[in-house]
Amino acid sequence: MEGPRKSITALPLRPMTQCRIDFEAINPEANIFRQYSIWIGKDLFGYTIIDTHWGRKGRPQSQGKRYSYESLDEAKKFALLTCRKRLKATNRIGCNYKCTSHDLTLENLNEKFEALIGF
Repeated sequence: MEGPRKSITALPLRPMTQCRIDFEAINPEANIFRQYSIWIGKDLFGYTIIDTHWGRKGRPQSQGKRYSYESLDEAKKFALLTCRKRLKATNRIGCNYKCTSHDLTLENLNEKFEALIGF
């Protein structure tokens, strides 16, 4: 099984986005104001591209990372694991992320994820 291949394009360029999933983690008592986005799409060569962006909520700049997969199944598996990690973040950061762009929860993630990606 091959891992993600490195992308030669600059990160600010967006893939031909099919889906965007946004998460927020807010806990004022612990000074946690985080946001996380997953952009999923195809590039011109048919690879599935996953861009992840994260940072403090309200800041204009965020950090990001791009992953490229030849296999759609591997890309879906990575995106699903990433969504699950955000929705179960209590042990890591003290509160869970909530999906703000769709009605994804930990309970319905598996069934709604396939319909959300759409390709």
